[in-house]
Amino acid sequence: MPKRYWFQNSLDAITAILNNERDYQRARLEKQINIPTVSGSEGFVRRQARRLRRLMAQPWPIQRRTDSSSESVSIRVRNTKTCWIVCGPESSGSVLIAKTISHAIGASSQFSDYSGYGYNGEIGIDNLVLHRSIPFLRPKKNHHDLQAEIDELKQSYGVINYILTTREPLVSIISKTNRFGGDIDEGQRDLDDARDFFLSISREPTCFIWSYETMLLLGAGYFECLYRFFDVSSDFVPTVRDANKKYLLPCHDVALDPACFSNAPIVYFVNLFLKDGEPPVYVDHTIKALLNALNHAPTLHVKVAVMVDAADYKYFKKVFKGYGSVVHVCKLGKDSQGAKLPKLRDILRHEVVCELVGDASQDDAYCIYANADICVPTYFFSYIHQQIIHAQHCSYPANTARARMDSGEFLPPDAWVINRRDLFQESAEQPMAMAWHPGSDLFVFPSKFLPTMSFGDVTIGLPPIAPILWLNLLLHSRRTLHLSDSFVTWHHGNDQQWRSDEAKAQIDANMQAAALAFWSLIGGDKSKVDQIRYEDSINAKNLRSKAQAFVEIAESCSDLS
Repeated sequence: MPKRYWFQNSLDAITAILNNERDYQRARLEKQINIPTVSGSEGFVRRQARRLRRLMAQPWPIQRRTDSSSESVSIRVRNTKTCWIVCGPESSGSVLIAKTISHAIGASSQFSDYSGYGYNGEIGIDNLVLHRSIPFLRPKKNHHDLQAEIDELKQSYGVINYILTTREPLVSIISKTNRFGGDIDEGQRDLDDARDFFLSISREPTCFIWSYETMLLLGAGYFECLYRFFDVSSDFVPTVRDANKKYLLPCHDVALDPACFSNAPIVYFVNLFLKDGEPPVYVDHTIKALLNALNHAPTLHVKVAVMVDAADYKYFKKVFKGYGSVVHVCKLGKDSQGAKLPKLRDILRHEVVCELVGDASQDDAYCIYANADICVPTYFFSYIHQQIIHAQHCSYPANTARARMDSGEFLPPDAWVINRRDLFQESAEQPMAMAWHPGSDLFVFPSKFLPTMSFGDVTIGLPPIAPILWLNLLLHSRRTLHLSDSFVTWHHGNDQQWRSDEAKAQIDANMQAAALAFWSLIGGDKSKVDQIRYEDSINAKNLRSKAQAFVEIAESCSDLS
């Protein structure tokens, strides 16, 4: 049996540790394995593996004895130098983390010594930090270029630590387009191209995935997690600001500053329905557009009243489940249950406003009524809110022409009527086109009007729904603004089924119901017809003729009775 030196057992132990680490890493590449540990967690195994790797990177002094003397020998197991790779999508906070880790490990005496771009020193130094956003530089270099740099660094460094920075993708893309140009589609392609590379980095046992949003949530505690992961002895925390806020909340809009203006509640009424157990395609378009607008109005006091038939209630409750505090699914009034076309008074219900905003706020609230096929843009609620602010707070000094008008003091509008745009496509090969539409499909007015507004038995979806709404507003408001030349709402296609022959009898019945509602609105006083401010509408002539027709129909109905 060959002679064993006194240090042989130590060498065998070191060899066993290295072999176990090598086998562990090889097995991780081939399949997921569970190694029983004292803690029973994969995180514990990874921490121990990293510690062993750093331990094995150190020179081990061994005393070799001879008969006359002893001498020290050093067994270098592997390269002792460490390199740090910080990478992630552009505008994901990677510069901040590169500067932070460089300072925390002592490679940069001051936080400002390293710019956070490229290398923090010459290749070959210990604790080299390399930061690369993907893509980086202009013209663009991509992850293939970074991978080539990493392969080269592996020749000089025994330990390579990775920090993969992440941020909400759309915020990251918008930020980079603001800084470097390009567009949203190009930014998305950059992310898609690099996704597999980022995934491969995340699988490295020495990779820490850094989340920008988690940093904002946890603050200093998250930096502590980073240092603990890499066994870095540091308590350094850089100054952090929330750069996401400007992309998520319109925090710099003076109209949203509660110190300047009150936040008037807005209640958006819309009647949605199912056809053969499914919502029509245009209802799907309406829902998607409405939810998108709500997502961009988080600081506004907006409530949505989705008025539905009792048979459709459960379906729409499920659709809007994730918006329970904003979207309220309510049942139509009893006279419209089971009806194909509900009555307007069963949709615009004052008690619903009181329920959603509270009795104390009902007089300050504004109502919006929109047809089920009307889509609103991202900025819709902010736009309406700004109009309300103008109505509540704007005045004109006496020395201005508007204040000296013959009609007296110029009054800002307190009600609005909006004409939609029709979006259509002649064929799949042609781009989408837009057309002006003469009809009025969305109405905004103070909720305090509702108790005295008169709709009678008028049903929605058929003429003359718009004229009866118009006349109600003209008789209640100090001024109604007709927004006919602005892109505020839209509709897919130009569906006018109400023009069909089979709808004629329904239209005649609706015309009579509107006439009786208008007669009630003016209290049977025909002199009020000439006092209405028809010029608020671009369709003044048509509205005047409708009012006169309503009076004639109402009088004939009275004679018949």
